[in-house]
Amino acid sequence: KIAYWDWGNEDAPPLVLVHGGRDHSRQWDKVARAFRDRFHVVAMDMRGHGDSDWAIGSQYGLPDMALDVVRMMETVGAPATVICHSYGAQATTVASRDSRARIAGSSAAPNRSSVISHAWRRGSRLRFRSATTPL
Repeated sequence: KIAYWDWGNEDAPPLVLVHGGRDHSRQWDKVARAFRDRFHVVAMDMRGHGDSDWAIGSQYGLPDMALDVVRMMETVGAPATVICHSYGAQATTVASRDSRARIAGSSAAPNRSSVISHAWRRGSRLRFRSATTPL
């Protein structure tokens, strides 16, 4: 299963946050809170990261990670805007070649400090979810 955090606002356009290698979805908490009033924000844990399952007998290369991004977009509803970082940006680029992804727009964050501001701190309306689509 692919785990993800959902900040609510399901009637708004989806915004998918994709972390880099050796990281997890919670790196996006401050960014998600900043956008949750305008978007249905979800931050996924890529396979083998955070709370997502390990993919026994599977690979952890870009094609597999890209498939996880596509499945996440199918779960929240495409087209979706994506903000991604590092290895997550590479996986999102590969995912953009899949017609199911329907990426509305994408932005790659060069590092966390460039997108996180102290002014973005607010209360949390966070819910943990796990996608039902197996790896």
